[in-house]
Amino acid sequence: MPLVAHCFVEREDWSEWLRINTDMSGEADYDNWALQLDKFRQEVVARGGQLENVTVRPAEFAAWCAANGKEADSNSRANYAATKLAERKKGGGT
Repeated sequence: MPLVAHCFVEREDWSEWLRINTDMSGEADYDNWALQLDKFRQEVVARGGQLENVTVRPAEFAAWCAANGKEADSNSRANYAATKLAERKKGGGT
């Protein structure tokens, strides 16, 4: 498990993030999500990998989903993060 990309959302974008993602509860807590992300990072590292956050703005993610005919869900978040990380590694994105 070498490199894993993960969508990272800033606290100020959290309510909008919950609103646009169809598989996330509108009641989800940011601090709990951040704690779960940290646990996931530890699991990835324990397996010899690296977790790299891809900061996501909700409007950009929603536009990407619409342009690619995708629902805003966990599969799309994974695809988006991987795509953006690949662009970043090639020097073509942030």
